[in-house]
This record gives sequence, structure tokens and C-alpha cells, in this order.
Amino acid sequence: MQRYIPDVADFAKIYRGATRVWVSGPSILSPHEKFTLQVSLLRLDGYLDTDYEGELLVEGNSGVEGLPDRLVFSKEDQGSIVLPGCSIAEEGVHRFRFSPLKGVFPAGYSHPLLVRGGFPYRLFWGDFHVHSVLGKCETHLAKSPGFGYWYARDVVGHDFCGMADHASNLNDEDWEKLRASAKLWYTPGKFVSILGFEGDYDGEDGGHFNMHFPSDKGDYRNFKMSAGGTLDSIFDFARDNHALAVCHHTSRVTCGRDFSKSRFGGVDVEPVMEVYSQWGSSEEYESNRPTIEGRHPGTGHYYRYALSHGYPLGVVGGSDSHSTTPGGAVPLAYPRWGGKQLFPYPGGVTAIYAAELTRKSLFEALLARRCYATSFEKIFVWLESDGAPMGSEVEAASAEIDITVSCTHGPLIEVVVVKNGVVAARFGKFWDGQGFDAQRQTFNLLWHDVDFSEKSCYYVRATQFDGDTAWSSPIWITPK
Repeated sequence: MQRYIPDVADFAKIYRGATRVWVSGPSILSPHEKFTLQVSLLRLDGYLDTDYEGELLVEGNSGVEGLPDRLVFSKEDQGSIVLPGCSIAEEGVHRFRFSPLKGVFPAGYSHPLLVRGGFPYRLFWGDFHVHSVLGKCETHLAKSPGFGYWYARDVVGHDFCGMADHASNLNDEDWEKLRASAKLWYTPGKFVSILGFEGDYDGEDGGHFNMHFPSDKGDYRNFKMSAGGTLDSIFDFARDNHALAVCHHTSRVTCGRDFSKSRFGGVDVEPVMEVYSQWGSSEEYESNRPTIEGRHPGTGHYYRYALSHGYPLGVVGGSDSHSTTPGGAVPLAYPRWGGKQLFPYPGGVTAIYAAELTRKSLFEALLARRCYATSFEKIFVWLESDGAPMGSEVEAASAEIDITVSCTHGPLIEVVVVKNGVVAARFGKFWDGQGFDAQRQTFNLLWHDVDFSEKSCYYVRATQFDGDTAWSSPIWITPK
């Protein structure tokens, strides 16, 4: 008897309707500023439930004006409702949730909305690491670049998105289609599309890099060793093309990066690394979401090693989605593995503190390492020292880090301060409880390093009850 190998679409039939409520809106606001919220109903396969008819109750509203008491969905809404004209008068962290009236799927929680006058940046969310059908990898799942940009903007409400198809599978016609799609979807102030590719370098000194361009110009190149690729050629290409080279899944045995055998590309081309994707975390070997399909046992493959050995890297997150669904909301099940869900984790996303939603502003922020990563949920993280944000290099007589973290729902389990690759402080249920609010949803603390005597780097990792995690980019502090 021939064994039945299910297609990914079969899994969606288990839940034909919505399985989660996804809420998106701005993370940082001024008092009384008008803003828009988007409420999407996602099925198990990550697509909108365009047939849903029913009501969602609005609960736990801590001060959002213009938000109704309930939302009524009809088929005409096609699974998504936009709510313009909202505002919040009072400064602080605000949140709310949507609960289905009939209880057919879980409540959907808003991400934290920080209201603060005079905040120097806006916080933009997105996913740089998305594969389309043009990359010819998992083509039974992948879709067009335009589909990916649409999904990012109109389904999960992201501010930016980047395609990163495998260069070794591209041809000139594919590349022109990628360029044309990025140009078509770029709408400054509303949505930023990013042109890029995955170079496929397979040397242990570098591993896989994604190349991201700040415009619609640029070319692709296969960096596989068999095609003559080297670590130096990656950095030279990035510099010549004004692009950013971002390594990812460094913790994998296959196509990972051994920082002990590598070198830093330079602050102008390699400001950040991808610390998390659906492959898992590359922060450290002992992670709450360890790398799957070949976790490397060597310490040189992890972010903490890189920081402690002089790599001045910030962090970003990505999905590495091969179903062209940015943001990691879609679990991937592969028919050739008998329907096995290869990736048990959702993909990551990147948060960028920038002045405005343009390519120029986002790339400036990435070069300044004013960014952080999460493992899917939009956990809020702000880090500063002596008035300088995460990613900065500071000279100070003492090392004080002002930390603010706010989770999407449920309590924060822990907040960890990592100094030079080693845990320096840990706050949470089983340790010091200071800094948390009564519901343990927000953590705020001015932390002082009592052992500060030489140049050191500090970053924060925060984890909420469901395991979703955020990693800040570091701050580097040198004694005056």
C-alpha cells in the first residue's frame, strides 16, 4: 500500500476557520496622537479567514479612545478590519485584547503601546529574511515576492519586509522580477520593501549571509565556495554595493559560522547578525529554543562568543520563511518528510528604532545597531545609558543601563543582563523580583554594574511566559 504523504493544505483543513487574532498598530505614540489599528483573523495555515462571521469582544482596554466595545466581522471584511482614528491621552504602557464571543479560538492580545511625549524615535517592525518562489527552494510552499510584501503589510501589519532568495538558484530574469517587485511595493511612510538575496556561502568561517540593499539597485552573486566565494568577497561585495551583509543561523552545523575562525566585516557592512529565526536561537548553546537540525556544540558558533571576542554586532530576527509569509506566523510542514513540521518554532522579527519609515532611515538605524530581535511576538524593549540608545558606544564614569521591557501577554518570566557574553544579572520569578509591575507585564529598572572597570558591552534578553523572547542590541561602555 502506498503511504499517503499529506500536503501542507491538509493541515489547514483541521481548522478551516480562524485559530488566532492578530493585532497590529504603532508601538510608540505621543499623547492624543491619532493612529490606526488592524485586526486580522488568521487560520492555521497563516492565511486570513475570509469566511468568518461573528463578534469579538474588546476587553482590558487601558485607555485607547476610539476602540469599540466589540467588533462585528462579516464575509465582506475578508478576515481583516482596520480601525482608524484611535488615540490615547495618558502616558504609559497600554494594551487590550479581543475575545471571540463564542469562544471558538483564543483571545488576541495587542502588543504594548507606549505613549510618551518627546520620544526620539518610532519603532518599526518587519522581517528581512523571506524566500519567494523565484529562489526555487520549497517551491510547493513559496509564492511570489508581491505576495510576501502583501502578507507583511496587509495581513500581519508589518512596516517593512525583505526578500532573500538563494542566489545560487537565481537567474537574471528572476533578479529583475525581484527588483521590480521591491520598487513597486516601496511606499515611503507606509511600507518599506527591501531588495536582497541569500549568498549561500558555505565556508565555516562565514556561513550563510543575507545581502540587503538600501535601494532598488544592486546585483546578485552566488557566494558558494564552489563558485569562488570567500568571506572577504562577501564583505567586499557589500562595501562596493553599499549593502549590509547579515549572517544567520550561525549555530547550525551545516552552513553555520564559527566566529573563532572568522573575522568582523566592519561597522559599515556588518553592523548586525540574525540571532533568531525558525531554525532557533544562535545566542548560546543552552537556549530555551535551541537550534534544530544540527545544533553546533562549539561555543564559537554563538552570539555570546562573538561579543566576548570583539565582534561589535547588534541583533536582528527573521523568519527564514520559505512559504513567503513574513513574520513567522506560519508553521511549515514538508510533504517530503511525511508531513513533518520541521520547524517547531515561529520565525523571528526585527524591531528598528528610526526617525521615519523610509529605506534611508531604516538602514541608518541598522548601521547604528538601534534595533533588536524577537522570536515572533512584538515584545517591547528599550535600552539606554547616559541618554544613548542600544547600539551606542558610550564613555562614562559608571555603567548604568536604563531597561524597559513590556510583554505582549501573560507575565514576564525573566529579564537577563548579559555583560561581555556572561550573565551579570537576572530578574524573575525565581530570582530578584525588583523592576516588575504588579502584573509582571512590564519591567523597568536602572541597573548599575558594580564591577565596571574596563570597556564592556551589555545587552538584555527578556522572556515571557509562553517562551517568546526578545534580545536587545548591546550598549558598549568605556570608563572615562
